[in-house]
Amino acid sequence: MSYPNFNIEKKIGGTVIGIDEVGRGPLAGPVVSCACIFFDYSIEQSQLFLFDDSKKLTIKKRCEAFHKVYQLKKENKLRFALGFANVVEIDKFNILEAVKISMKRAVQKLHYEKANL
Repeated sequence: MSYPNFNIEKKIGGTVIGIDEVGRGPLAGPVVSCACIFFDYSIEQSQLFLFDDSKKLTIKKRCEAFHKVYQLKKENKLRFALGFANVVEIDKFNILEAVKISMKRAVQKLHYEKANL
């Protein structure tokens, strides 16, 4: 299966935080990272494609994914937070370090101390 299936998360056990970034390619803008915890891995198989690489999704499917994420958040099945690193930080530290900064900020906003990253 090419879609996420939570097999790794189930094998690790405990709380697993997934992290990804956008904006790493262009150096002119901020880097944004999202950290996400799923509290419920029982998402319908037919919906898992929504959690694959967003670049593979059509605009319509991205909108569907957006609404599904917010639905899951309202149902307390997941929590997410965003972290940012601005242009000044990119220039000062380099793009890789700025990505790490934005990821760390996203994880800190989750307020979840004991988790696997």
